[in-house]
Order: sequence, then C-alpha cells, then structure tokens
Amino acid sequence: MSGQASRWSAALVIVTATAACDNVEWGGAEVRLRHPPPAHVGAARDTTAAGEDPSTPELPAGPVLYIGSRDSTGVTLSPVGEILEDSIAPFRGEDEVPGYRAAFVRELLPVGTEFLLFAEGTRVGSFTSESVETDESFCVPRPAVRGIAEFLPEAMDHQRFLAVPREHAGGGRRAFEEPTPERDARDASLGLAAEIIPQVGAEWPGDLLNIRWDLQAFRPDAEGPPLFTVTYLFRDRLRVEPTVPSAYALFIMGVPRGGSFEQGYVWYREAAREGKGAPHFWEQFDWDGDGQTEVLLEVLGETGRWTAALDRRSGPWERVFQDPCGAAAPPVVASG
Repeated sequence: MSGQASRWSAALVIVTATAACDNVEWGGAEVRLRHPPPAHVGAARDTTAAGEDPSTPELPAGPVLYIGSRDSTGVTLSPVGEILEDSIAPFRGEDEVPGYRAAFVRELLPVGTEFLLFAEGTRVGSFTSESVETDESFCVPRPAVRGIAEFLPEAMDHQRFLAVPREHAGGGRRAFEEPTPERDARDASLGLAAEIIPQVGAEWPGDLLNIRWDLQAFRPDAEGPPLFTVTYLFRDRLRVEPTVPSAYALFIMGVPRGGSFEQGYVWYREAAREGKGAPHFWEQFDWDGDGQTEVLLEVLGETGRWTAALDRRSGPWERVFQDPCGAAAPPVVASG
C-alpha cells in the first residue's frame, strides 16, 4: 500500500499471536490498528444535556448495518440503519425524532462495543469502539465511532468496509479476494453506457471515457465470474459539491451472461429533476443472512452524502433502500 508508513505513523501496530481468540477461530495473524486519542470526543453532542426529556426514543430492535472507512488516523464506523428482512430502516434525524442520536449512542454504542468488519463479501477483521463523535458529512448527521481495528494481513490495504455488531454476525468465511475489472468488463462498461444513454434520453457526452469516474469489480458469490459497477457523471464530479442543472449521473451494474455482460441494474439521475446524486459502489456482503449478497452504495450530493442498497432477492437486482434525505434532495436550478 503506497504511503503505508506515513499513513500509519500515528497508529499503534501490533501483530497478535495465534493464541488470540479470533486467531483460534480462523487462523493466521491479524494486524491491530489503534486510533490515536482524539483531541476531544464529540460525545457531548450525542449525550442527553441537562434539562432535556430523559425519555428514550424508540431504537432499532434488530442488528444495525454500519458503513466503515479507513484513513490516515484509523477506522471509523457510522450507522446506515436497522437491517430489515428485505430493506434497511434509515437512521433517524434530530428534526424527526429529537434525542434519537444521543439515545442511539447511549444504548447501542457504549465504549467496548464489538463489531465484525466485512469487505468483498467476507469477514476481514474486527473493531472495538473507544469514542464517538458526530459525522456531519451525511445529509442526516449520525455517530462516527472510532476505536481499535484488527485485520487479516491480506486485507490491510482495503479502505472500505461494512460492519455489524459481533453478536449479530453469522455465516462462514471465504477467501478474501479483491477482483479488478478485466478488459472485457472495461469494454462492456462503455458498450452498456452507449446503449443506455439514448434509452434514457440523456445528453450525449461525447467521449464516454471522459465521464467514467468509477469502475469496480466484485464477486457476489464464492464462485463464478465477477460483476462490475460503473459510475458516469456528466458535467459533475464524484465529490460533495454543487453542480449545474444539466448534470446527470448514470450508475450501471454489468452482469456476466454468455461470455459477455448485460444490464443488471441501472440508476439514471438528472440533477434538474431529482437533485445531484452521484452513486458509486462501496462494499458488499450478505448482511441480512438470506444467502444472497447485498450491495451498499455511497451517493454524493451537493451538500452531503447518503447511502443506498441493492439486492437481488430472488430475481434481478433492484434498489431496496435509499436514505430519505437523498431521495428528497432538491432539484438543481440555474444560479443568477
């Protein structure tokens, strides 16, 4: 991993012995990353202030899915929402349920809460909470949990994760693999976009390579060829920032079929009608335990980000969840 030494200069790195409990379970060494103590802990924003109503809002009764990322200071987890049978219940905002975030932290994220980390459809490590701040980058602010992370050595370069509380994780492990888009997938990503853009009535961008912002491969099953996802952004960038009314985003999932690829899922979003929303693949694993992997997308808007989820269920891929704040993003209008 480039810049590994500089990115981990603030982290304590310990290779644990095989006598550790996790290593007894699945063998090999793990690397532990301890997040450096924050200058201040933002928990004050997530605890009940004096004089507030002490009643506790209704909290998730089932397991909660978390989105995770790693940067130069360590690993951070933030809740996506409660895992339902075929969807996700979104994280509630303070304007909707006053005191919800504070109660969530108090009841569900005490110091020492343990999580399992997943990437590429398999378990890659564990995480123990140490402190909680508030992440304002989401369109609904939510807790940001920092702590100690342990990884399989082969997953040390991975930057994105999904997580669930340890007591709710199930299923077996498979070998960790990071597939990359092969030549046929790269070609198919352009071919499918060339078919879809006229179908949805979008403005032709000229050279598709100039607007292809994200191309990733993933293998939803233990065997078989990988799928790919690709994000095209016209007059826009894969960032949280304002855009223009003529911008659009096109997300495509390519599914292998008969030696080629066909449309597995398409999400076309015009800024002038639905607001900016640039979706891209984040991670995948079977978080609801139904035997079928699910995919989490990060969606970038004008002033914040949110999440969405794709699932096959028993048929084609479909979007089964999107944070309401993203679905209700205001249309982009011309300035001046």
